[in-house]
Amino acid sequence: MVEAFWPVGGLVLDPFAGLGSSLVAVEHLGRDWLGMELEPAHMVTLTCRETWHGTARGRRKCPLSSSHRLARSNREASLARTRTVPVAWTVATGLEYAGGMRIAVIADVHGNSLALEAVLRDIAHENPDLIVNLGDLVSGPFDPARSADIQMSLSAVTVAGNHERQLLTGGAGASDAYARPRLSEDHWKWLRSLPGTARLLDGRVFACHGSPAGGDLEYFLEDVSTGHARLDRPDAIRRRVVGAGDAQLVLCGHTHIPRVVVSDGVVIVNPGSVGMPAYDDDRPVAHVMEAGCPHARYALVAPSSSGWRVDLRAVPYDFEAAARQAEQAGRPEIAFGVRTGRMPC
Repeated sequence: MVEAFWPVGGLVLDPFAGLGSSLVAVEHLGRDWLGMELEPAHMVTLTCRETWHGTARGRRKCPLSSSHRLARSNREASLARTRTVPVAWTVATGLEYAGGMRIAVIADVHGNSLALEAVLRDIAHENPDLIVNLGDLVSGPFDPARSADIQMSLSAVTVAGNHERQLLTGGAGASDAYARPRLSEDHWKWLRSLPGTARLLDGRVFACHGSPAGGDLEYFLEDVSTGHARLDRPDAIRRRVVGAGDAQLVLCGHTHIPRVVVSDGVVIVNPGSVGMPAYDDDRPVAHVMEAGCPHARYALVAPSSSGWRVDLRAVPYDFEAAARQAEQAGRPEIAFGVRTGRMPC
């Protein structure tokens, strides 16, 4: 059975129980798609992972895009089969979803297309309803153009990281300098279009690169004052949640360290890095970030009756091939990190 939809335009909609709104059947590219009445101000794009044949009633027209055609009002059809159908709604106010949605979370690809392809193959087996990409997309000594092409094709909710900002503002770091001449105008247009943060599922989920309070360069969960990353104090993490609003789940990247932390009931997930498991930096102090293994990382999250369920994944791939790309780009320290998940001593 189709599960209750989350609020769209302020309405809680249960299509079979008839709460909030009735349904209309929508034909799109010769397939039956699930439709829903919305307030006149809302425009909606319908996507669905399953062909749907079902009973639907429409009392008035919905403001759908011109590529969709409403079936006749009060149309009824028999159910071919009854099953849960994940449906994503893109509306003017954000992304809404049918209950039970599973989200794949990726971050910090850094141009490593080999790692990205391995992660996406693993994600495909899981068949999530949505992918969220937390930024630092192409800057790295690997294959920036191919990784950009792949990420642009995902239809993922994507936010910009500090490296997207640095690329666009002329930053001179080695990873940005390597990526910049290898990007096409289409890549640049895509990068310029990305928001710094995203609120999903009626504000229940907040996505950012660094932290909600401190922007794309702030470490959300880590203290690096000793030169190595360790979990920061609860009060320090609590201050950085400010800016996420009423979110129950906050997704962050930037540190490349996979973690799940709960702060005052808010679940904070860093999926780790897809493409660069170790790096060093001199801000805010000289330090290294090390995942400890070369695997490509991502996370799966899903709501449950008792809270958010989080699955941190580590995916093997051809580490050696990626390391050779880094060496050919003149970055032996990154090659070492790709092979080992650590930085050279």
